[in-house]
Amino acid sequence: MPIGLGADLLSRPLQTRLSDDTWFWGVAAFLLGLLSVLKGLRLPSLWAATQAQLDYHDGFIKRGLFGSIARLAAIPIRHYDTFLTLSALLLAGFLVLLVWWVRKSGAGRIANGTVVALFAASFIVTYFAHLIGYLEIPSGILALAALLASGTRARLAIVLLAGMAGVLLHENYVLTFLPLTLLPLFLAALDSRNPRRDFAVLAAVALLIGGVVLIEASAAPMDAQR
Repeated sequence: MPIGLGADLLSRPLQTRLSDDTWFWGVAAFLLGLLSVLKGLRLPSLWAATQAQLDYHDGFIKRGLFGSIARLAAIPIRHYDTFLTLSALLLAGFLVLLVWWVRKSGAGRIANGTVVALFAASFIVTYFAHLIGYLEIPSGILALAALLASGTRARLAIVLLAGMAGVLLHENYVLTFLPLTLLPLFLAALDSRNPRRDFAVLAAVALLIGGVVLIEASAAPMDAQR
């Protein structure tokens, strides 16, 4: 077989693939997302490692849930290597859930996937990779779990539980993730046959989570010696 003809036969499947816009932008989203993660990836900071040590051993304080869970699970996060491993696993879990949610949401069908590729190349993905070790990563995992459950019957309970756990991890969950998890419930209430009831339930969920934040904020902070 002539060399030119063989090269032409080998290139035809590639040409067919490249002519498929959905496949092309899917591959582009993967490569751009990988590049965005690598740009922001680093070792967890010492401040993140220090913050993770907080638990309820010193009373009901803000951001104490992560350290308490680690202590109950006998995970020695006081050793930096262990904390690094746990942080890497949490970041990997967050990225897997993010990809799962993007695929489930149907965003890949918008403009043949160009929107997903644009998001994957954005600084948002880089910034989340840069947050390795911080409590925003497990908070994001809770939020994505709530979003993935938006089509189930237990969605209200999952949003409520994720919200309560999220604010106990870090109080900024109220501003950064809670509105996102409430949005599917809000949109569902707009199309509901009984919108007043659904909006009342939605408001009750938000108030319960807000109540946890107020209780947490009213607790006495740690003193300098602790």
